[in-house]
Amino acid sequence: MPDRFSIIVSTLNEAATIEALLTRLRELQASGVEILVMDDGSLDDTVVRARPLASRVLVRSSGDASMSGWRLACLDRPGCRPARGP
Repeated sequence: MPDRFSIIVSTLNEAATIEALLTRLRELQASGVEILVMDDGSLDDTVVRARPLASRVLVRSSGDASMSGWRLACLDRPGCRPARGP
């Protein structure tokens, strides 16, 4: 099985910029990279705007277990941690 790769985009009230960011990542997504948006409880339209552009949108309460990539790149937030391996 080939390695899979997930990029986690951590968000909190990012409605003004999330569409532009995810649009820039579409080329990676088209090549098989999973683009996960992990929202930390946004009060704006971040989740609604991200859903059509990301592979998946996770809200903090859904937990890390639903990530499917074996290797995770976690950018931006110090508290963002990948799920534990098998």
